[in-house]
Amino acid sequence: MAGRPGRLIMRRFAITVAALLLWSGAFGLPRAAATPPDTAASRQKELESAARRSFRRLQQDIKRNGFYNARAALNIWRCDAIEAGTFDAALFEQIKRKLYQSSIEKNRACFNEYLLRKSFRDAKMCLEIWRLHAQEIGVFDASRYEGMRKQLQMAITRARSGAAGKKATALKSRPKSVKKSTAADHPPNP
Repeated sequence: MAGRPGRLIMRRFAITVAALLLWSGAFGLPRAAATPPDTAASRQKELESAARRSFRRLQQDIKRNGFYNARAALNIWRCDAIEAGTFDAALFEQIKRKLYQSSIEKNRACFNEYLLRKSFRDAKMCLEIWRLHAQEIGVFDASRYEGMRKQLQMAITRARSGAAGKKATALKSRPKSVKKSTAADHPPNP
């Protein structure tokens, strides 16, 4: 029995040491015989790999997702490529222009669709996005913008006058005031 307390202490010590070793590995604490430190060449390879991955994600976002996801992916690729030293400003501008041009076309179609649906707030939003994106890439046409804005104002005016006309017609089609019935008109029930 005298030997047992010593074994128990040794087991606890061994368990504690094993736990500390696992804990240091889990949290990245330095080990005595760790792998050699990263070299500049391996770091450069990692940066270039990250830039290639972000460029592939950019291409996928352009195909699958909307403008804002693709624009975010474009900015991520730009940052990764600059960090890796592989940034191509001409390619960046080409992709950016393509994204904005696509957005301009979609927002013009969106504007027309919402005008047809008489959803004027949505049409105005599409018009403003169209204006901002056209200004961003330098293709803004002020006369076209004014024409679209006037088209929206006329549609709003027509809708309001049509609604007012419908109210007036509804009021005219109501029957004249009917005489209110009184208690004398209806004899009491026996």
